[in-house]
Amino acid sequence: MSGPGGHPNLTELLTLVESVVGDGTQAGEMDAAALAEIRSRLAAGRFHLAVLGQFKRGKSTLINALLGQPLLPTAVLPATGIPTYLSYGKDIRISIGFKERTEEYDCRNISQASEILGRYVTEESNPKNRKGVLSATAYLPSPLLADGAALIDTPGIGSTHRHNTETARQFLAHCDAAVFVVSADPPITEAEIEFLRSVADRVPRLFFAINKADYLTPEEQAQSAEFLRQVVSQQAGLADPGQIFIVSARQGLAARMEDDREAWRQSGLASLEDHLKSFLASDKTSALEAAVRLRGREIVDRTLLRLRLRRRALEMSRHQLEERLSSFDRILARAEREKMTISDLLAGDRRRTVDNLEAWAEGTRSDFISLLNTSLPPADGREEGTAVTGEPSDLSEMVPDFFEERFQLISGKVEAMVHEIASVHQKRIQELTEMVQRAASELFDISYIRSAWVSSEVAFEDPYWVTNIWDSAIGPVAIGWLERLLPGPLRAKRLKQRRQEKITALAVRNTENLRWSLLQKVNHVFRLLESELQRSLREAVAATKGEIAEVMERKRRSQEETTAEMEDLEDRIQFLEKAGDGLVEKGRDDSGG
Repeated sequence: MSGPGGHPNLTELLTLVESVVGDGTQAGEMDAAALAEIRSRLAAGRFHLAVLGQFKRGKSTLINALLGQPLLPTAVLPATGIPTYLSYGKDIRISIGFKERTEEYDCRNISQASEILGRYVTEESNPKNRKGVLSATAYLPSPLLADGAALIDTPGIGSTHRHNTETARQFLAHCDAAVFVVSADPPITEAEIEFLRSVADRVPRLFFAINKADYLTPEEQAQSAEFLRQVVSQQAGLADPGQIFIVSARQGLAARMEDDREAWRQSGLASLEDHLKSFLASDKTSALEAAVRLRGREIVDRTLLRLRLRRRALEMSRHQLEERLSSFDRILARAEREKMTISDLLAGDRRRTVDNLEAWAEGTRSDFISLLNTSLPPADGREEGTAVTGEPSDLSEMVPDFFEERFQLISGKVEAMVHEIASVHQKRIQELTEMVQRAASELFDISYIRSAWVSSEVAFEDPYWVTNIWDSAIGPVAIGWLERLLPGPLRAKRLKQRRQEKITALAVRNTENLRWSLLQKVNHVFRLLESELQRSLREAVAATKGEIAEVMERKRRSQEETTAEMEDLEDRIQFLEKAGDGLVEKGRDDSGG
């Protein structure tokens, strides 16, 4: 069915665009498949409501609270390695999709469903998705899902698992609306702001929730909401973020499990749930259509860029193409030199970061030895059985308290230092990539499209603290039979020296745990930056040179084939230009239903 005035409705328009985009090339077929997916979702009314945010913001717990059941795995470490879809079903069922097969699990209860999900969607059980999971879907009888919306738990950005961040960014193309979750500890970070900019550009409807509100007083909650509102409007480009929900997912889940309606209301999640239900009931269809239009326009723009480059290359003679490619190669040589400079700067910044870490660790070791020396009673040679007395009763608390405090202090310094360095180098990498893309656009007279920003982040896992100074590895300060014969002052001196060695050993072991934990994270981030430098330039070059190489090969064919291909390209470009305009037109009754 066509829309008013004989125009194709949105479903028909997507079908036509799909037939033009799918030109037999790998890029074309991938874009055609993406169009087919959004067209299918539009026809079925399948709406994707994602929960997005940074690692350890409580996204999975928030979803569990909304569902009223602890279905999704939650942990201190990064939990969600792949997106998990939650859809309505009369019975509890888990569906795990792989490339060649799908595994279905009928579950007796939520506990069994959670255990099965954990095998496939957590980093602990499926690191870096080694099992090759393509999709994970849980079906359950939740009122929130009854109207056809799918709630989606996504990987958190900013953890030490970079592939989780990449998955979260790539998944934005499948989001029709999203709940963006931040928390009160700490407030929104620079990494979240950068991610939010990407989200705001690609997701038509956004809702904001500040989790872990139980850590804040009512006054602090209001201040946090106002701060988030200012950041969202001033730095993310959203003039009106709408209502900001202050919630405690932990308290909300407990309230749902205990069927405590008042506690559910106080958790703040009752307001968020009511708002989402109202939105899904009244605005789901229009929001889905807006999201589909946005996705379709992105694919059209991407295809037009590729086709215009090919058309421009076909218009040139082989001699012109070779000249342009020669110029492009000179630019690439300059880019390679710039890449080497950035790589050298990265190595230097890493050395300086490690030097600072080593100095902070050495200061920690020295301070801890001083602390124990002032806290322990003097080794005066008094005996109790065969060992020197003087171990304080609270030593098991003193050690972890001291090192935990220092770990938080030093990790904060290292994280701030690494983030500043990463931001500088990411801008350099971005500028280098854009230089190559801009050069290609100028050489071949095609439109320049700025590439998306990518961010590398780091998180720090807690090390293990050795708390027992007198354990078997170090041994008690024992008095041998021969030492009992020594004069008192000499015996005390020997015992003091031996205890000092044990204190030093304890300090060294814990300091090394702290240093090693942070060093691994520092090395991880710098490896990511180096990898991003190599990847971004390689992809920028391949996107241009691949198209030109294909055209050069075609120019070896007959002139008739070239002319026919030019005519076909021109027709496809003109159609897609009009289709792209159609995808952003408003007020047309073209939902395709």
